[in-house]
Amino acid sequence: MASNGSKQSGTPKAASLSAQDVGRLLTDPSAAVRAETAAKVAGEFSDGALSANEREIAQEIFRVMAKDIEVLVRETLSQSLKEAPDVSGDVARILAEDENDSVALPILEFSKALSEEDLVEIIGSCKPNRHVAVARREDVTEKVSEAIVEKGNEDAVVGLVSNQTAQIGEQTYDKVIDKFGDNERVQEPMVKRDKLPLTIAERLVAKVSDSLK
Repeated sequence: MASNGSKQSGTPKAASLSAQDVGRLLTDPSAAVRAETAAKVAGEFSDGALSANEREIAQEIFRVMAKDIEVLVRETLSQSLKEAPDVSGDVARILAEDENDSVALPILEFSKALSEEDLVEIIGSCKPNRHVAVARREDVTEKVSEAIVEKGNEDAVVGLVSNQTAQIGEQTYDKVIDKFGDNERVQEPMVKRDKLPLTIAERLVAKVSDSLK
């Protein structure tokens, strides 16, 4: 597998996978070697250096490594694939639901391979700190925003209303004020949002301090 030299923004570029690497994996299947292999395959996948058939093989490798017993391997795969939008959704979902935050959080915050439905379902059952990671995503949809607010985690709601790319519906804003209207951690980023529905702004003015008004 040869690299074309391009680079995915924000993700370190791994060296190309060679026949020597495959041989080393067979003779020394340690966690460190598996992690290195995961990074190389993910790097070439993200760079677009693989043929259609090779990409299918790479996806199968990811499915196996996403369930690797060693956390190091899963962590490396997660970091290497977090900005790969065309990785299979099932691979992203496995990593996003990993028991270790070091594996799950990068995918939850950055991966475009997770669908709106995936995110809503994950929010419904995951730990509160993972809500925060989802709230920081670029272009959070209204349904995902609603799910975050419904769970009522303060840190996640602060992250959501601080996220200028998040889409938040008027009913969801109402829930934010109902639950956190007197909370200055929530008030301040809400006041600074680029756009607020008039009815929400009126409700907020009645609650905030003079300085925020």
